[in-house]
Amino acid sequence: LFPVIVGAMLWGGLFLRDVRLRALVLNK
Repeated sequence: LFPVIVGAMLWGGLFLRDVRLRALVLNK
């Protein structure tokens, strides 16, 4: 169960970072 939580955290971090990068590109 622990690896699943770590995987979810990594996926969430990548998703949030992708959204932030897209937002920065759209703002430009």
